[in-house]
Amino acid sequence: MTGLYIHIPFCVHKCSYCDFVSYVCDQTVREEYVQSLICEIRMAGEIYRDRAINTVFLGGGTPCILLPAQTKRIMCALRDSFNICVDAEITVECNPGAVDSEKLNAYSECGINRLSFGLQSASDRLLKAISRIHTFSDFIQSIEHAKRAGFSNINADIMYGLPSQSISELAETISAVCEMRLAHVSAYSLIVEENTPLYSSLMCGSIALPDEDTEYEMHTLCQKKLESAGYRRYEISNYAKQDMECRHNLIYWNSDEYIGLGANAHSAVWERGVWTRYENFSSIGDYVSAVREGRLPIVRREHLWGYDAQAEYVMLGLRKTDGFLLSDFEDRFSEKFDTVFGERLERVEKSLYVKNERFYLTDRGLDLQNMILCELL
Repeated sequence: MTGLYIHIPFCVHKCSYCDFVSYVCDQTVREEYVQSLICEIRMAGEIYRDRAINTVFLGGGTPCILLPAQTKRIMCALRDSFNICVDAEITVECNPGAVDSEKLNAYSECGINRLSFGLQSASDRLLKAISRIHTFSDFIQSIEHAKRAGFSNINADIMYGLPSQSISELAETISAVCEMRLAHVSAYSLIVEENTPLYSSLMCGSIALPDEDTEYEMHTLCQKKLESAGYRRYEISNYAKQDMECRHNLIYWNSDEYIGLGANAHSAVWERGVWTRYENFSSIGDYVSAVREGRLPIVRREHLWGYDAQAEYVMLGLRKTDGFLLSDFEDRFSEKFDTVFGERLERVEKSLYVKNERFYLTDRGLDLQNMILCELL
């Protein structure tokens, strides 16, 4: 399978915890970027037209910041340049309160069939604490608009481990999401990155995060409540109703090919039999300049060989609750899993994993994944 990732690096406002490549820019800069993105799409399409594209993901940033006409132009360019499958999953990330019926109808008209909303919390107090600019009522209204526009494949992102967040506040968020009967829920632990306002606040002591025991209790609460509501945990942080897993994210975790377009986008493709990674310029100026010169805006490429490629495959595959088929490992690398990792596997407690036709981690193993990977890789 092959996926397309399209990066839209614009936001109305930067959240205090965000270290993604995104910028607050005016409409003139956004339009110039869209024009450059369409040029890159056409150039990349000439190289990768033989790939059948199974998924498309418009991420950011805040992709819904674009005008409906701009999104339609991007989608038209993608369909003209790539071999996009009829049943492709096509996702756009949305901020609650930033989409209306007109925009959602435009998305539907150009083939977008999945929406991902960054709710984070149902508590307006907590949303304000992490400098989100929406409210929970904005989220409710956006979901209502989406369903009226015909969307049924909808994801909500929620976060735990937020500053001063209580377990009861998290429980209320999960319950509220479950009541909406969405197809998919992503439940992430807050990671405080350096060079963010939230990190500075934490370092100066103006905020406090839940302690380690409380955060683990939050993690287990997410799993218990979501599974009891009919969601299956299929990846460390992701839950889905039956057959509603995010196909695009599974491309990453299955180590399938993906093509990244836009500023700071990343790609991983087979090139002359070698697993090759590409990275685009992160600066919008550098990105636009490269495309204007008629060249792909690639700033770095890397070839993964031998053990490095095998270790990455295992690391990504073990994020899934189903792990990976041992036969797939052998087909990909022409070596048996036990030949490469058998001796290291002896250092891992047997109750943390299962190995028969598949290799995967138990629930407790998933909770200790980082420790297991340190022993295994």
